[in-house]
Amino acid sequence: MRTKKESRFKTATYKVVSVLLAVIIITVGMPFTAFATTWATPPTYVTSSSTKALWAEGTNALTENNIDAIRWYEKDGTYYWFLPSSADLSNLTVYHNFDSVKVNGTTITSGNSYNMFENNQTYTVTADGTDYTLCVQKATGIGSMFLTTESGSMRKIHATKGNAESGQLVAIDYDGSVSYDNELDSIKGRGHSTWSLPKKPYNIKLGKKASLLGMDKNKKWCLLANAQDHSMIRNKFMYDMADEMGLEFSPDSRFVDLYANGQYLGTYQLTQKVEAGDGELVDITDLEAKTEEAVALATGIEDVDLEELYGDDKYSVNAGEFYNERKAFNIPYNPNDITGGYLIEFIGDIDEPSSFITDYGQPVNVKAPEYCSAEQINYIADFMQDLEDALYSFDGYNSKGKHYTEYIDIRSAAIMYILQEFSMNIDAGLSSCYFYKDSDLVGDGKLHAGPCWDFDVALGNLDKERWGVSMTDYNSWFIIDSYGYIGPTIFAQLCSYNDFLTEVEKIWNEEFVPAFDILTGKAEGTGRLQSIYDYDALLESSTTMNYTRWDLKTTLLVPGSGETQNEQMKYLETFINGRFDFLNPYLSDILGNTKKDYIEGLDDLLSSFKSSYSEDVPEEKAVIDEATEIIELAKTKVNNALSLDELERIAEDTYSALNNCHLTTFYFDNSMTKWDNVYVYCWRNSSEGDDDTIHEVPTLAEWPGIKMTHVKDDIYKYTYKGNPNIGLNHIIFTNGEAEESGNKRQTISTSYRDFWWNDSDTFIAQPTEFEYDSTNKAYIHKGRWNNESILGDVNKNCDVDLMDAVLIMKHLVGTYELDDVEYYSADVDYNDEVDLLDAVCIQKYLLGLIDEFPYFYE
Repeated sequence: MRTKKESRFKTATYKVVSVLLAVIIITVGMPFTAFATTWATPPTYVTSSSTKALWAEGTNALTENNIDAIRWYEKDGTYYWFLPSSADLSNLTVYHNFDSVKVNGTTITSGNSYNMFENNQTYTVTADGTDYTLCVQKATGIGSMFLTTESGSMRKIHATKGNAESGQLVAIDYDGSVSYDNELDSIKGRGHSTWSLPKKPYNIKLGKKASLLGMDKNKKWCLLANAQDHSMIRNKFMYDMADEMGLEFSPDSRFVDLYANGQYLGTYQLTQKVEAGDGELVDITDLEAKTEEAVALATGIEDVDLEELYGDDKYSVNAGEFYNERKAFNIPYNPNDITGGYLIEFIGDIDEPSSFITDYGQPVNVKAPEYCSAEQINYIADFMQDLEDALYSFDGYNSKGKHYTEYIDIRSAAIMYILQEFSMNIDAGLSSCYFYKDSDLVGDGKLHAGPCWDFDVALGNLDKERWGVSMTDYNSWFIIDSYGYIGPTIFAQLCSYNDFLTEVEKIWNEEFVPAFDILTGKAEGTGRLQSIYDYDALLESSTTMNYTRWDLKTTLLVPGSGETQNEQMKYLETFINGRFDFLNPYLSDILGNTKKDYIEGLDDLLSSFKSSYSEDVPEEKAVIDEATEIIELAKTKVNNALSLDELERIAEDTYSALNNCHLTTFYFDNSMTKWDNVYVYCWRNSSEGDDDTIHEVPTLAEWPGIKMTHVKDDIYKYTYKGNPNIGLNHIIFTNGEAEESGNKRQTISTSYRDFWWNDSDTFIAQPTEFEYDSTNKAYIHKGRWNNESILGDVNKNCDVDLMDAVLIMKHLVGTYELDDVEYYSADVDYNDEVDLLDAVCIQKYLLGLIDEFPYFYE
């Protein structure tokens, strides 16, 4: 490290040399190529390097940490200087550890400054008698970060993601001003799948909170590599769009060229880390700090470290279970208020010290407090369970009678839904999905969505399907139909409620569309959000360096999206415009579009209804007319509806009214009983229904009921109008004889529903299976509906006998054609066809060689 004395010496010398240089230029009247002074002090990593190389100074700004020299980088036989915006090509200090160096014939003295270098130009370097090709690439418009590690390399950090090292850090803004020049408390790896990539992401921690490159003060920062987003801007503009739309605590970020130990690492996105507490990105009550205060007050310990005191005293409930598991710590002291603040993350699997899994199976990491007491983890887990119970209920209310909107702020949730749906983020509601809740004493007592995070593989940048939807198909709904661990994700479930969709429509029109206009250059941005063209122009020179250093093709996620950064930008532009064109017609007028859907649905419903009846039959023509009138009235109501809730009520009333128009007919086969007359006596017990409602059914108060209509031969029918989905759960067919008559005959009480899967719904009473019932003073016949086939009972006589095998043989030789029910009954070996083996199988059954069907032959 350069000492303060050396820095002051450099400042004084710099001023003297500048004056002398001006005199020389004026006197000689020619441009200079170098001034042979030796005041520049190279960084330690230059003087200690055992590898021969050339370095270029990254900035002429004076810093306490002298760590801004950049080593050349070799790729495919060419050496590159990847220089930041702050590098001064008109006064570029060069270091080397060769014995002799010439660039295009000019002798280069280590530590001297030169004005011979130009951006995007190639030079011949002759060093110790060997020629090298040197290409100069320089960024413009963005800042830079220079860091060193204690070990002098990144090997330890790259070996394992959890490894951390301290060091020094200098941050230079795009205009050359020094933003930070101090110690680096730590740098370590971050990310999940992105950590396995060659260009790695990092987390850095400063010794104390500081503002970097104009952003709010923070101690912890992220360096996002965007290694799989070859536009480099997805995360940036989505965070800025969230901010533009009013989503609180949306991360601020800056693009930087990153250098470590003198080596160029690429273009990175420096962003605020998702942390909660006073002064953090999520600026809510610091519950962990308040817990430390409570512990200090109770124990007298001055500097409380919860991990050190209680880290080994784990609190655990249902460990290893996938439902209602809870993990925290047995911290015996709590602040008076434990209602907040909490920062939680929906995740694939809990992996934080404090975490829980809901009753429905949603894993949740508690990011803050990191060390929750048992009382705190139970508070937030119970709160989330109450929300979940309400949200996934039938009507939005939990067993406590509280509506889901009493637990969650639907404005922030609606903003987050729109951002996720627009971006088609595959992880939405599943991972990197943050929510926070402040203390009830300072907040509204609700869960809020945010901050938004992790969009590098969103917006069409993933050649993969989930839930049957291609992530590159911008003409598909995704989040609204998405599924997670418990069924629909939280955002999909929210979209099932009309009040939430109403909020989505409002925010889409008032917040998202204006933000999208800024994003696409139709309007001027006045805040953080700029157009994608501005972001692209800002990064143009930096990404040229990045994609010289890193091969885009090795991490390309979508074949055909482009093998250059320019092609990638065009692909992104096409996606976001196509996505907007798909979503906007619906989300800008959800009520209007839902009305259209309802009208279309009503027309389809009437068409389906009509297809079941014939206008040539008077009683069927009457129900067609009634149904048509119901549908036309419903369409008028739909067009006049003022809310989604009203549309839902209209739909429910219409479906109910239309169902009650249906004619349900069932038949009685009198061929075996040979009764002179056939009556039907039927009713429905409300206690046996789908709910406790008493349904309208024909009133048959007098025995023996209603006389059935003779159709033909031995077939009788009865038709009633009513909901076929309700059906009759008590039916008795009788011969109509009086109770006191000794000839009274009836079937055993049976049930009936609309047999929509089969046209045949005839009841057959079996005269061979009956007994006298002294209570009812009647002969009670057993029987069955002939669509309730008995395996092996081909002739439908409620028994398996030799005639069943005979019928199969007749069918096989073409003298008898089996109907659908008979065919199903005959296929006793379940091979989907009736063949000789079925007849043989029935005979084996009759001989007692097999006990039951189906029987499978080897």
